[in-house]
Amino acid sequence: MKLKKFQILIFSFIIIVLILQSFTFIIDKTNFDKISYQYNENYSIDSSKYDEIAGIGYGLNYTEYANRTDSSSLSLYYDTVSFESDNAVSTLANNWEGYKLQVNVYNLKQNRTYIQNYDFENGETNWNEIEIDTGYDNIQTSGGGDDIYVESGGGPDSSDCAFTQQRGVYDNPGGNYYYYFDSGDRAAFRQTINIQGGSVTWAGLDFDYQGDCNWESSLFHAYVRVGGTEVWQLSYGPLDDPGVWRHQDMFEINATPFSSTVSVEIGLQSDGSVGYSTRPNPIFRFDNVKIYVITAVLPSTVNLQMNGLNITDNGLGKGNVIQKPTSNWLTSPSPTFTWASTPNPPIPDLPISIEFDVAANLFALKKGNLLYDLSPTAYGTSYNIQDGLNTSWQMYTLIATPNEYWNHYLNFSTPTNWNFTGLYQPQDPSVNIINHAIGGTFNDDYIRLNLTDITNSPDGYWRLTSESPNYVKSVTTTDAGAPKADFRIGDTLRIQSSITNAPTGYANLSIYNPSGLLWYTEVINPSSDLFYFSDINLLGANASAGIYDAVVWWNNRSSLGITDSNEAGLKKINFTITHSTSMESYDISTIQTDVFNDVLYNETFVLKAKYLDTDNGLGVDSATVKIEWIDGSNYTLAELGGGFYQIDSLDTSQSPGVYDLTIYANKSYYDSSTKQITVELAHHTSLNPNITSASVDWGENITIRCYYNDTDINDGIINASVWVSDGWQLNSWSNSSAGFGYYDILFETDWTRPNNIYEVDITADLENYQIKTRQVSIYVASRSSELTYIAPPATPIKDTINITINYNDRVNDTGISNSTNKLYFNMNLSLNGFYSIYEHAPGVFYLEINTSAPVF
Repeated sequence: MKLKKFQILIFSFIIIVLILQSFTFIIDKTNFDKISYQYNENYSIDSSKYDEIAGIGYGLNYTEYANRTDSSSLSLYYDTVSFESDNAVSTLANNWEGYKLQVNVYNLKQNRTYIQNYDFENGETNWNEIEIDTGYDNIQTSGGGDDIYVESGGGPDSSDCAFTQQRGVYDNPGGNYYYYFDSGDRAAFRQTINIQGGSVTWAGLDFDYQGDCNWESSLFHAYVRVGGTEVWQLSYGPLDDPGVWRHQDMFEINATPFSSTVSVEIGLQSDGSVGYSTRPNPIFRFDNVKIYVITAVLPSTVNLQMNGLNITDNGLGKGNVIQKPTSNWLTSPSPTFTWASTPNPPIPDLPISIEFDVAANLFALKKGNLLYDLSPTAYGTSYNIQDGLNTSWQMYTLIATPNEYWNHYLNFSTPTNWNFTGLYQPQDPSVNIINHAIGGTFNDDYIRLNLTDITNSPDGYWRLTSESPNYVKSVTTTDAGAPKADFRIGDTLRIQSSITNAPTGYANLSIYNPSGLLWYTEVINPSSDLFYFSDINLLGANASAGIYDAVVWWNNRSSLGITDSNEAGLKKINFTITHSTSMESYDISTIQTDVFNDVLYNETFVLKAKYLDTDNGLGVDSATVKIEWIDGSNYTLAELGGGFYQIDSLDTSQSPGVYDLTIYANKSYYDSSTKQITVELAHHTSLNPNITSASVDWGENITIRCYYNDTDINDGIINASVWVSDGWQLNSWSNSSAGFGYYDILFETDWTRPNNIYEVDITADLENYQIKTRQVSIYVASRSSELTYIAPPATPIKDTINITINYNDRVNDTGISNSTNKLYFNMNLSLNGFYSIYEHAPGVFYLEINTSAPVF
């Protein structure tokens, strides 16, 4: 991995140049990075290209701190099986680390019912019978009957339920018998409940009930009383759907009567002192009575925890907890809340819910390096050293307070003998506010910036400046001891330096090549103030051409790896290395050649050249490469990369001919180089045969005439070479000039195969003229022939039959003599010895057959 020059300087220079003594703090040490910079005696440094030494060193490490509070509202539910958990929100900014989570819980409320034996499955346990019976004894709880009891199987779904009724007294005070009731009489069940937490802020009622009566309308009503206040009633005058079980959905009731204990009474009341001619028999059954109340509770009441940590009680509805991770959070921590009722399971074991608000204050930090420029990736600290002056330092830190974070500050440790001279905020970058920094002077060893205390808008680049001393006096380059500034491959580079008190410390040599990369580094303990570093043999493979920077820095540490220095210095010197070169020329296909033929009139001519570094075998890029052209002007070739250069805009309108030209190249710190080339300028041509396809009988000759024309002046080209370049047998053609650019080519067909097409290339060329090739198609046809005979007369057996056969060439109407490739006679094998055949004249054949042959 390459280390940038300047990243290394401060990395070593800060540490090596300064004594790290014990740190004395004048501020709270919490979240303070005491030793935040690093040390390595071999780190290189960087330098600038100017007379004064400036560059980039290793940036001091710093740490930012800030915190953010996120608010959440949670509702957790118990469904009689499990207690629900949920997460509050905490937000860790990107690239930050969380180190503490401080959580406050407030508005903690519990919503539950406290009525025990709400479904009467345990009989009258926890309930008391209430009988209010004045005047007539119309309510019986013993003796002849019971008007207040738990009825087995009488409830919804045949469950147990509470049963209340009023019988009335059958009497005749006025002479007639009636069933009498007293106004205000009540038959009911009552339970006193204990409520957890503080004041009831909400209450709701939910139960099942059944009203029944023999009269359609009567003076009775069913009721629910809480704390003596009636919160629900059902009138029996008239009673809708008597004898039908109904469910009363949860509805809000007046919470005023509630305190830490409250009575709940449910029953049937008489509303008039009247008599009925027949018994009305009012009955009120009820079951599953639930009164939910909401109260503020302590976190411990509901066993509230966050991430397994108990929430500490801080008054009703409030609590807090702090969590610190074993290693910093790298993603947003999840405050997970769990809980359980008291007791667990609850009594009654019915659904419960809690709700509360959460303020999650996440404390986070972010580590970074100071910057040398206004770029988020420009890691390092810029420095400037001039002979006889202190070293000045300038650094930036890019601050971006994360969204909704506050209490944002940063601090970092500093070398002992650094003195910070400037602090500039982004919103007012020209005003020095160093007085707002804490620490930062000689021997403070730290500096702290309370960003959000200084400004409400801290985002942006903050700039700091500082200074420290310089001890290096001179640096000299030599060739094996002889002072020299301009080197070539094969020389021996030896660096000399003069440093005050040099033997008391260590000197570091860093040499950077023309690309700015570290090329050589060495650390020594000088034996005197004037000393040499080791010899460096300059080779083509490792010493590129150009300007090199040699930087010497020194500090008075007692040994390598010890940071006890309090004196330091730095100085830079430049030297150059020049390479040998050569030049080659190439055609458009990058084939090396010195001769370029057929460069056509007024057409693009592509010329390539390669400028070669002969010391390392590599092409030289970014050079100036030119050609001295035919018109006497110099034209520049464009760079292609890899040492190749090209031009395609040369003027080719000059007269045809052969020209000797020069390409030359140069680049700083490379030898200049030239190349001689030969360029033939040629006119455009055309080659036009009088026919492009022809047919000829086998054995005949055919002549094709071609016109070779200079198209730039429209004139025939004489004395050219015209030949058959492909598609026809050598020595089976001949050519002749017909004058004025016309040329005749005769083709012989004896060698060909009949009934075949031959694609023939004809080529024409002449010096200073464009070579041209045209293709013609020649079809060689089979010769037409005719075979006839004269039929013999009838011949007796044993006599001879004579047949005359004629075989004629129909092209020229001549007889065709017999040969292996012209005429064949195939005879029946049974005629062997009984026939003869001979040629009488060209194309005339006699066949004699003896009829005594067995076949006859």
